[in-house]
Amino acid sequence: MGVHQLWFADGEYVHFAGGAPDFEPINPKDSQFYRCIDVRNPSKPEEVGRWWYPGTRKGDTEAPPARHPNAIGA
Repeated sequence: MGVHQLWFADGEYVHFAGGAPDFEPINPKDSQFYRCIDVRNPSKPEEVGRWWYPGTRKGDTEAPPARHPNAIGA
């Protein structure tokens, strides 16, 4: 699916919506989530933060969010 909404404004951190091999969504449409990568050492980028909507990842204690009834493939 790729990377979406990439921000790289300060030269130190990349902010984007994307997936990760260790993130297993409940619904395949929820595979993208916010990630923050520290690139101050470009030869060793390091994830320093991530956020996803509660209930969209397998193992979350929250219930999955309701889907819009008119959404294609909901």
